[in-house]
Amino acid sequence: MRKLFGILLVVALVLSFSIVATTPVAAAYDVVEGQSIQAAIDVAAPGAIITVGPGTYDENLSIDKSLSLIGAGRDVTTVQAIQGRNYNGGGFQSPIVGIEGDAALLNLQPIEIDAPAAISGAKDGSLAAFGPAPGDAGWAVSGEVVYADPPLGDDDIGNVDGKIALIDRGAVAFSIKAHNSQEGGAIGVIIANTSDDLITMGAGDYADQITIPVIMIRKSDADAIKAELDEETVIATFQDDVYGPGGVTISGFTFKGNIPATPQSGINGLSTQGIETSDPWPWPARQNIVITDNAFVFCGKAAVLYNVTGFEVRNNIAIRESHGGQIIGGGIFHNSGGGGFGFIADNIGFDPDSTISVTSSSHIEISGNVIEAPETPVEGDLDIVQHAITVHTGGSSIDIVGNTISGLKAGPKSGYTHGWQGAGVSLNNVNNARVEGNTFENNTIGVRVQVGTATQPPVIRCNSFLGNFFSVFNHTGGIGPASVEVDAHNNYWGTADGPTVVSVADFGANTWAGFYALLDDADHPDHAVSDKVDFDRWLPTELVEPLSVETTTGTGLASFMPSQGALEELQALADLPPEPPEDVTFPHGMFEFQICCLTPGQTVTVTIELPEDVPMGYVWWKYQDGEWYWLPNETDDGDNIMTITLVDGGLGDADGVADGFIRDPGGPGNPEPDPDPAPIAVGWEGSGVDKVAVMAPWIALFAAMIAGATLFVVRRRGARI
Repeated sequence: MRKLFGILLVVALVLSFSIVATTPVAAAYDVVEGQSIQAAIDVAAPGAIITVGPGTYDENLSIDKSLSLIGAGRDVTTVQAIQGRNYNGGGFQSPIVGIEGDAALLNLQPIEIDAPAAISGAKDGSLAAFGPAPGDAGWAVSGEVVYADPPLGDDDIGNVDGKIALIDRGAVAFSIKAHNSQEGGAIGVIIANTSDDLITMGAGDYADQITIPVIMIRKSDADAIKAELDEETVIATFQDDVYGPGGVTISGFTFKGNIPATPQSGINGLSTQGIETSDPWPWPARQNIVITDNAFVFCGKAAVLYNVTGFEVRNNIAIRESHGGQIIGGGIFHNSGGGGFGFIADNIGFDPDSTISVTSSSHIEISGNVIEAPETPVEGDLDIVQHAITVHTGGSSIDIVGNTISGLKAGPKSGYTHGWQGAGVSLNNVNNARVEGNTFENNTIGVRVQVGTATQPPVIRCNSFLGNFFSVFNHTGGIGPASVEVDAHNNYWGTADGPTVVSVADFGANTWAGFYALLDDADHPDHAVSDKVDFDRWLPTELVEPLSVETTTGTGLASFMPSQGALEELQALADLPPEPPEDVTFPHGMFEFQICCLTPGQTVTVTIELPEDVPMGYVWWKYQDGEWYWLPNETDDGDNIMTITLVDGGLGDADGVADGFIRDPGGPGNPEPDPDPAPIAVGWEGSGVDKVAVMAPWIALFAAMIAGATLFVVRRRGARI
């Protein structure tokens, strides 16, 4: 008995220690008014949480390590900058909060060298803003590494078929190197940097054609691989789990810029930036920067992030204020130099010098922001660009969804003969941009498009255009006619008649100055679109309409009617997905469609009228991510009508993303004979419960009980002696 108690005690203690060991607790620091936030940052360990109490803190901050900086709320905790831009001792880079040094440095190991042993192991690297990302289909490839011929990948590559291409940086854009490798049959690309720094590789002309993974590694690691290639076969694997710890979170503050005693003119008059990754070029790649629930006053932009992979700028307020006759601030976001995989969402602000600006980045969602210019422009505002959201210079996979943009006006900028356009959204040479579910009201231009060399022109869907001089303006060069058509279906144009087409060639003006002159012409058309805009018209009450298609089994016509949104791209599938469930038949085949113009996350009921009655018990089968599952027929009464419920981003949505679109491949079929119940995650391993939090107190109690029992036995034994 004593031996049993001893064993149980040891087990309990081991379990309790293992719980402690697997539950690291970040160091916490509290700062109250009268103390220095910067002093806490300086002494904090990486990964620390610094909480800042109510009050005003007069200091600029420099964050040089990964940490969380949490204020008591933007209504009560204020950081007042003491240094600004180009004055009071500040240089050009003088943000209120600078993220620099070792803060949030990219800590990724995207590739592992499997052989030879001399150089084996995971290698530091950075990601490309194109091609598959970690976790995507097509990412986790493995194979032989060969040094590309030519090494710069600037021409046809003949030695990489079925292999991973190692290519030197330089000469041509990263996406061109990747494209040439892909055309040569490569299964992946490793870019050898020219130094041991790492940067996120920006999108380029071929970005949306790349289907193979692309990473960059340090020069020293690349040199080691090259040295082995002369004698050995090098094998590498792209890793699924690449992200390391780190990042910076800033939440719950008001940040106020420093204002010069004497107002200054132009851009130099801006007080400062709010939060900025302030390293000079080449910017080191950073990751996981989160800026939420803050307010920014007297700041050119709330957040300026260079070369950041994975970020959130969410629920912030950028406020414009007057100082000495100048209106300063109001910008929300600016980035440049690559990066991506970020969210700019649910912010409020307005800055005529572009409120949100994205350059050379990919996989960015800009959603739910409110950008409203004042009804009467402030003096000088018309002398600035006046774009609400600007995306240009090789950006890729940009979603601009559910924003409200109003009052953006155009006006000539001094010394710039081409002028500025005054657009709610300005897209210049952007691949695969999606502009959906936004409201554009009383702007000079709702959406301005210059396709340039983009291989996938933007799609402009399900927006409301109200009182804009031009709803969609598609052009080339300064103000030349467009050569590439853009898709602008299913928008509301503010009138039952739809927009008026006004050809750029018919303007009688070939400069933006001439375009401005049209603004004073009382006869100009309302609700205009330029040529090369492929549109139809709808009113909100007319959006929901049925679509029909012939079944592939020859049974007749099947009709589909959603309860909300617009059903489009309906087709009957000629072939069933692989390996349908055993003994399940599809008498009408399967279908594919999508429903657009939804609020993200919206639930939609789809009524399906089939050419023949379906027996009771029939269900709607779906195939997704290699698995079959079914949805119930909610009107299961043996007639030819089936009703199913789909959720954007949830049940029945094939892409699993709450993006205002439901994509549904599926079809009516009989249930499986005596189907087994669907597996339900009720066990320990199947649950999503925090096992440490749940079990720790029970294990501690168990240990205490065992210890007590052991003590009892010892005392009894002592009593016998």
